Parts: sequence; C-alpha cells; structure tokens
Amino acid sequence: MNELSQSRHDYGNYQKTEYTRVIMQRPTGVTITAILMAANICVDVYHALHTAPITVPNPDPATTTSHVMLLVHIGLVGLLAFEAISIIGYWLGRTWGRWLIIAGSLYFLFGLKSLPRDLHRSPFVVGMDVYSAALAVYLLWYLHTAYVRTWFQARSHHQPELATGK
Repeated sequence: MNELSQSRHDYGNYQKTEYTRVIMQRPTGVTITAILMAANICVDVYHALHTAPITVPNPDPATTTSHVMLLVHIGLVGLLAFEAISIIGYWLGRTWGRWLIIAGSLYFLFGLKSLPRDLHRSPFVVGMDVYSAALAVYLLWYLHTAYVRTWFQARSHHQPELATGK
C-alpha cells in the first residue's frame, strides 16, 4: 500500500516527523485463486486437446473447413491469451484485472443455465463445471471483501516517487 505512516519523535525542543511507506502485502487468497484459475485453464486446454475435434458443416472439404478451423483455432488462442493476461493482471493487483475476473465469473455463472441439459456429458466435464462454478462464486464474494478491495485500490494508485524515496 502506498500510504505514508507518520511517526513523531521528541528531541528536546523540537519534534521530528518521519514518514515511512506502509506496504500492504498481497492477500494469500489472491495468489491461491490465481493458481486455481491458471490450473483450471490448463485442465480445460488439456481436455480440449484430447477430445473430438470441432466439426464444421461444409460443402467443400478442401477449402471451407480449413479456413473455418483456422479461424476457430486463432480465436481460441486469443481467448487463452486474454485469460492469461487477466489472471496476471489480477495477481499483480491491477484494478482492471479484478474487474475482468469479476466479469468472467459472472459470465461463467450465467452460462451454467445449460448445465442441466448437459449432464449427459462425461462426469469429468460436469465436475469441472461444478468446480469452476464454485470458484466463480467464491471469487465474486472474495473480490468484494474490504481488505482485498483496499489492496487492489492501493496497487492501482501506485506512486513511483514513494517507491524510490524521491
């Protein structure tokens, strides 16, 4: 945290005021949830690579499928990069990272409305959906606690002159 802590020292006829920087440590929950989110992404990628490929209906297999599949894969890589950047921003204490995680959690929870009809899928996929939902609910609560909000606010209002002592 980039607040200054003021302390007064009495030296006979005068008082000396010293300012020291108060540093607020990263909440342990931020690190743990960042690791859990990264692990969730890794499991999703692993599962996606080991399941049946995406099929696209096409009249001409030589051209349409290859172009559509290329676009699908580029989109998935872009989404993966976006998720990784969001988690890194979250872990570093950036306010935009916090908001992206909150938005992603809400987006995931709204997408769960199809879970009852998808219960015929593999137990692994359903288990991952339940795990992800529990993580999303926890994140929505955790990211609104006073200590965590204060930490994100302090990290986003970083003042370099305080860090260098100038």
